[in-house]
Formats: sequence, structure tokens, C-alpha cells
Amino acid sequence: MTTPTLAPVTLAPVAPSGRYTVTVGANMVGPGDQLSVSWTTSTAGHNDWIALFTKGALNNAHTWWVGWTDGATSGTFTLGAPSQAGEYEFRYLLDDGYIDGATSSLVTVGNAP
Repeated sequence: MTTPTLAPVTLAPVAPSGRYTVTVGANMVGPGDQLSVSWTTSTAGHNDWIALFTKGALNNAHTWWVGWTDGATSGTFTLGAPSQAGEYEFRYLLDDGYIDGATSSLVTVGNAP
């Protein structure tokens, strides 16, 4: 009897099935200033969430957890900006995981000249 040879299987990342947007209230703020982020989605999941990331960081390395969307198809969160100057972005992440549905434009945290 011959043992079948199995070919290796490569799994591609699952693409989000809905449409998602993440929009920042301001693209430049001072450290600790109020910062808002709004989202919309065509297919909200109860465990979808939004977080703030340093520009270019991996999806599992968020700087600031913002909140769960609780199945809402739109909403807004307001938080204090990080105290560390730099470039940040918000991401809409799916189903308590690390697949992102959308990324906001950059938010620069810094002191006014």
C-alpha cells in the first residue's frame, strides 16, 4: 500500500467582505489634545474594533486600543492624543483579530511651531 503524498498548502489572507472607512477628525494635534475617529461599515461585526497605531506598525502592535464597534455600522470615538510626538493612524480591525478593513489618513502629533 502506498502512502499518498500531500502537497503543501499555502493559505492566503482572507480579504474583508464589506466596505469600511475610518476618518480622523484632525490630521494634526498636540500631545494630549482631543482626537476623534469615525467609522462606517457595510457589514459590522460585534467584535470589530478600532485602534491607534504608530505609522507602519504591524496590526498586532497597536499603540492605543480605542474601542469595540459593538456591531454598529457607524460611530465616533473621542480620545486624548498620545503624549509621544509622531505619525499615527487608526485602523478598523475585524472580528477581534488583526485583519484590517480600513486605515485612516495619518495623524501627526506634535507641538505647534
